[in-house]
Amino acid sequence: MRKHDRQMTARAVAAAPWANVPRTSVLGGALLGGAVLGSIVLGAAPAWAAKIPRDAGYARVKIECTRCHRLDNIVQSEGFTAPDWRDFVVEMTDLERRPAVLEEIVGYLARNFPPDD
Repeated sequence: MRKHDRQMTARAVAAAPWANVPRTSVLGGALLGGAVLGSIVLGAAPAWAAKIPRDAGYARVKIECTRCHRLDNIVQSEGFTAPDWRDFVVEMTDLERRPAVLEEIVGYLARNFPPDD
């Protein structure tokens, strides 16, 4: 690189919007951004996640129900009786063709998300 080219490059860098930002600010922003991203990726779970029981049936509900919606839809529902959950699940899925899976999911939902009183 010729001397003239180096001077032009140095001027372009000096004129850049970030040129006057102290390096500590940039580093602090990067560290803060990394901490925020890390908390999102590494497990800062949403509040509704604490409210969904991880007992028998949870894994199947997670597999089948999250094909179309998030689990917070279930947590935030008004709850249903077992027959109502069955009707609701059959309406949304093809689980009537897999009765054992349907019963596992309905059992989990009815046990953990009964109707609000």
